[in-house]
Amino acid sequence: VAFQFERKGVLRYPASAADADTMLEAAIEAGAEDVESGEDGHEVSTTVEDFAAVRDALEAKFGTAEAARLEWWPS
Repeated sequence: VAFQFERKGVLRYPASAADADTMLEAAIEAGAEDVESGEDGHEVSTTVEDFAAVRDALEAKFGTAEAARLEWWPS
């Protein structure tokens, strides 16, 4: 079953941390793969290899994330 999942780094920020465009720009500059923003907040996904660098760059800009961890995502 493991082949149906991939490992990704995920950071979650509250919506109050930044607007969607600012978060998207900062995440892409840091090396993130994708950003989903909504009323509940921002979810930044990245490869496992880039996770630490993206986390450090976003925490320097927006503060500590609500959640920052590696997760299994369905393919």
